[in-house]
Amino acid sequence: MSNNEDLLRLEYVPLSQAVLFDQNPKRHDVGLLSESIRRYGFKDPPKFEPELNNSKGGIVEGNGRIITLRMMYDQGMERPRGLAEVGDTGEWAVPILFGVDAVSEAAARAYAIDSNNLTMTGGDFNAWDMARLWDEEGYLDILRGLGEADSLPVSVDGEDLSDLLRMVTDPMAEWEGMPEFEQEDILGSALTCIVRFRTEEDRDDFERLLGVKLNHMGETWFTWFPPQDFDQLGTREGLVYHAAGEP
Repeated sequence: MSNNEDLLRLEYVPLSQAVLFDQNPKRHDVGLLSESIRRYGFKDPPKFEPELNNSKGGIVEGNGRIITLRMMYDQGMERPRGLAEVGDTGEWAVPILFGVDAVSEAAARAYAIDSNNLTMTGGDFNAWDMARLWDEEGYLDILRGLGEADSLPVSVDGEDLSDLLRMVTDPMAEWEGMPEFEQEDILGSALTCIVRFRTEEDRDDFERLLGVKLNHMGETWFTWFPPQDFDQLGTREGLVYHAAGEP
């Protein structure tokens, strides 16, 4: 039999007593988390880590789930399957994992990063793509500290960290050494007008107003007015309504 410290155990803890990672920079979509929990039940217990929060302890993975459950409870939603109740108080109790603890706060923070980033490593995602999961400043602060402690996460190596820091401090650095590129002016004397839409419905209203169908290229929607043959861009004149993608 293994040492109990090497085993996981599941305990139900009152929702109000679950301590969050106080420097967690992870972004969360509480709306989608709530919809998922209501549809499927609560099946992914958060993990408690004693070394977090200056060794006071906290949730190392699952902070967004705790935040979502508290929002659901405060709004009087039905208790999801997978949660219990605390005595006669009606407060929800959430299942939390304990055990297999990190040896240091640096190791706990590295695991906090990896528990999220590693869900993306099976796809064609780079370090910058993974960084979009996080608040930029908080994420880089943690990575700097882990780099100094020689405890970088599995999902971020030294080169990744250097690239991330360079892109933040000098966004144009990525263009250094790139060859010059010249493109023929295919618009000629046409006038360009940029139109921005708040919603897709606004864009649809704009199409109906002009009696045209906007063409889609990347994140940009465009058309010629009066309507023109797109293949003849270099030889036709007209007013271009260039509609940028919704912000």
